Amino acid sequence: MPKSFVFAARFAYWRIALAIGIVALATGVPMSSHAQLTVARFEAPSTVRLVFGNDVAPRIRERVTELMSRVTSSRTIVEQDASSVSPAPGDWVLSFGETPVTRKLLSREHTAQQGPEGFVVRSAEENGVVYLVADGNAAEGERVSMVVNRGLSFGVYEVLQRIGFRFWHPFTPRAPSALRFNGPLDLKEKPRWPIRGFHLHTMHPIELTHVLNAWGPGGPDDAKGWESLLPEWDLYLEWSIAHRQNIVQWALLADKKHLAFNDSPERLTRLTKLVKMAHRWGVVTGIDVGIVLEQQNTWRLIRKTGKLADELSQIKTRVNWLMRTGMDYLAAEMGFSEFQPADDQKMLDWMNAVTREVEDVYNRPCYMKIHVSRGQHSKKFKDPDTKAPLNFNFLPHYADKRLVVMPHTVELYSLDDPAPTYGNKDFSEIRRFTSLEAGSRPVVFYPEVGYWVSYDVDVPLFLPSYAERRLHDLRLLASDEDEGRLGRGSAVGSKIQGQIVFSSGFEWGYWFPHLVAAASAWNPRTDITDGREAWKAIVHDVFRSEGDARAEELVNVLTQTVREQHALLIEGKVAGLKPRQIEKLNGMAYLSGQDTWGELNTVLHDVFKFPHAATSPNRAPAKAFRKSKVFKGLDYSKDITPLLKEMETSFEKLARDYDRLAMNPPEDLAPEMKEFRDGAWMNALRAKQVRALYDAEASVSIGRDSSWRQARIDTAKAALDEAAEIANERASEFRTDYQRNAGWGTNPTVYRYAYLWTAQNLFYWRRDEGRVVTRPKNLCYMNIINPAEVAFASGQKNVLYRVLSTVAKLPGFGSVKACLSPSPLEPKLGR
Repeated sequence: MPKSFVFAARFAYWRIALAIGIVALATGVPMSSHAQLTVARFEAPSTVRLVFGNDVAPRIRERVTELMSRVTSSRTIVEQDASSVSPAPGDWVLSFGETPVTRKLLSREHTAQQGPEGFVVRSAEENGVVYLVADGNAAEGERVSMVVNRGLSFGVYEVLQRIGFRFWHPFTPRAPSALRFNGPLDLKEKPRWPIRGFHLHTMHPIELTHVLNAWGPGGPDDAKGWESLLPEWDLYLEWSIAHRQNIVQWALLADKKHLAFNDSPERLTRLTKLVKMAHRWGVVTGIDVGIVLEQQNTWRLIRKTGKLADELSQIKTRVNWLMRTGMDYLAAEMGFSEFQPADDQKMLDWMNAVTREVEDVYNRPCYMKIHVSRGQHSKKFKDPDTKAPLNFNFLPHYADKRLVVMPHTVELYSLDDPAPTYGNKDFSEIRRFTSLEAGSRPVVFYPEVGYWVSYDVDVPLFLPSYAERRLHDLRLLASDEDEGRLGRGSAVGSKIQGQIVFSSGFEWGYWFPHLVAAASAWNPRTDITDGREAWKAIVHDVFRSEGDARAEELVNVLTQTVREQHALLIEGKVAGLKPRQIEKLNGMAYLSGQDTWGELNTVLHDVFKFPHAATSPNRAPAKAFRKSKVFKGLDYSKDITPLLKEMETSFEKLARDYDRLAMNPPEDLAPEMKEFRDGAWMNALRAKQVRALYDAEASVSIGRDSSWRQARIDTAKAALDEAAEIANERASEFRTDYQRNAGWGTNPTVYRYAYLWTAQNLFYWRRDEGRVVTRPKNLCYMNIINPAEVAFASGQKNVLYRVLSTVAKLPGFGSVKACLSPSPLEPKLGR
């Protein structure tokens, strides 16, 4: 077709569009009519004119202006007088909130119809000028809602993402080199649930642990270092608003080596500044503390137990200290540790006292975590359904009805998956508790997008299934709401209040489940009946990729990934068939890491018959097949080999699919596709390593000679070496300081290393290899954790020592000293 013809056609098209716009203005037809924005894609404007209403939060106004200045292909003008905007043809006008420009396209009544935190975004074209406007509604009944109209903020960030800005990883927002817009746009959005956000689990040494605990990289006395970390907190808050989240919390720690700092005025000042920064964005902010919880350096309300009156006085004093920071709510933990309950009546008295103090004195809510662990029962209270002794974790059922409960699930598993962890077969009891409490008190669902602790990102494993399972859970809960299955004993139609997600780091692709969990809490797409199609729709929305053929291929590969991960890692299916049992025959048991304490849990479970020892799925130990190919009824050739083989085959094929995507990535997604590719290859190589190591250990029992065993060991070593190359390359792509997030050294937690140290050193891979190649006798081989600090309260430490002393006397288990006293120095890893 001649170029002159194409040019003439385009010119005529624009004239028609312009004429329609003029007629629309003359006749009073709203400019938002789709007929007016007939060109599918607008490329970079010459000038962008920003128009802000007074209802736009100052921090939003500042940040939008800053982001627009990064777009090098367009000039940005902030209009000071919103009533006299005079754009030229080719300009874009972005109008936010209560301005004359916005009101030409949107009535206030139309926006109000979307309800609390809802928003509307519209586009139009007039005289060659493109208009994009956003309006929204504030939340109801919140302290910070009087300062920030969050619905409007959500609309602003929707516009930014529609014109090319990206906020996928919290610490690397991206501005496009040239703006672009696919029109027309007439978007009306409102949230399914009012509470949506994340618990940043700073008991783990993750990216924000230092700054949120008022530490600098050099420790609590490093004031300048702490100040230098504040931009990361600001970026996280922006990321929350960009993904329509409205609440955050983190765990406050109290390091025993810095007692003077833990309750100091300086720390109070720093925490207050963190809260003020969150309020500038309109993010509701809470702090998570223990009542008497001692594990992992938890900051506690009660430091000395004894007489109830004295304990209540401690609660009052320390709640007052916390609330001086301006926190919007308080979250608390039950028990002395997640493995050790407190006296049930006292625990109830303490919970009620905290709730009364926070509610009656400060007019703010108190949240309580409902852990998933089993085997702890109340002596005085009965389960309202079964009349059996109450699960200690469900004790808040009898507490003050103003107390907000957070039913917790852990790891990859959904509410209806098999979940052989923390003494469970599944999480049906958490679902039952959720149903029981909804309607009688506020309920906020509390799942995870990363567990850490040798399970996922610290291996590392790439697990998009976290994303799909979080959507699946919210669709289940939405269905329970819609079908009247929540709130037994209360009015039909009871609902939960929303979701706060447990977060344990963003690198190695873990930002992706965060995005999907956030999008699902806003709208779990219950309008789409088929769960797989709902998943695809959410992923397209997260990546802003509808209509991109390459993105469609990405969505298909991710869909295949979560399908196969669910079958192999969660259900343990081989060739579509379920295993004879789920325990020890699910893929996560083998791909996840195993440290001293994972191995000890297996011993306690298999040898000493402790039913609730394992905090992650138990694997059949490789060494169990050295002399016999049958272990506890599991046949190596018939049960273990098929699962390991199918994981190796499946995950290598998926890795090659990600290779292809990385070579020709969807628009804007080149860095992310490289990250997904690296993660997919880690899955494949980990599966190859584990299978080869198990084969090597089982060589004699399955009739193989020493040369075959050595060949399998060589295969395992080659897989580790290849994975190490990927990990080394990946390190250069980290978004935050390497030493602080993958090094060994000082941090506020009980761990001596940052959350990615084991991942970057392939610690769990090396430990598995060493177990097979050198066959050390000591159970605490390569131990890097002091269990008395990490998992146990003081009342349990003597019990722990006695258990370990007993285990150490068994043949082949070595000295207990290595278990309780790991070296504080970074170990030298390698062969």
